[in-house]
Amino acid sequence: MQTSRSVTKVSGFTARELAVVVAVLFFLVWIGVATLLPSCSRPAMSGQVYCIRNLKELTLAAITWVNDNNAENLPTSYSTNQGGVREYLAQGKLPLFFQMISNELKTPEILACLTDKRKPASDFRSLSNRNISYFINMDASVSNSYNIFAGDRNITNSRPVRSGMLEIRGTDLPGWGMGLHCTRSSAVRYGNIALVDGSVHQSSEGDLQQAFARSAIETNHLVLP
Repeated sequence: MQTSRSVTKVSGFTARELAVVVAVLFFLVWIGVATLLPSCSRPAMSGQVYCIRNLKELTLAAITWVNDNNAENLPTSYSTNQGGVREYLAQGKLPLFFQMISNELKTPEILACLTDKRKPASDFRSLSNRNISYFINMDASVSNSYNIFAGDRNITNSRPVRSGMLEIRGTDLPGWGMGLHCTRSSAVRYGNIALVDGSVHQSSEGDLQQAFARSAIETNHLVLP
């Protein structure tokens, strides 16, 4: 006698159909959660990679300038009497610094982050703060590889920005504001910093504060675009 084979069903679905439905629901929930997460907690990989590359090239260009000019320190250290632009940097005139090392930078495109709304300048002669996404630390020195040389322009501090200058002292607690890799409010914000040794680090606010403490500079003068 031939017996009929019945298909096991659960709530109107076969076991296979139910597994497919569960998998689809799990995928949709995962997509929804990823979308709702603040972008500061999940920086866009393409933007991060591009920004890290920019900061690395920018720092290496400054180091190359030191070698090409047989200088004893970074170009930020030299006054106008020595062929530098330090006095202009103190006035917040950041484009003049990049024009000074333009031979080593090659292109102004690396001064604008992919995640920033600022567009790169077509050439160094037309470069303005609107084309720059990164700060420069006037007090970084080649003698200390832990010094922070550059980083994302949305760095913040309890002290106000005056004439494009932000001071960070030993007792301060710098952090990251909105913009660039932080587009929504988040308990954990990230940004990028470049050290004098040419390394670039994605840093939380806690990492940022530790980096400034480790650099052992009494007062950092950051020039913001």
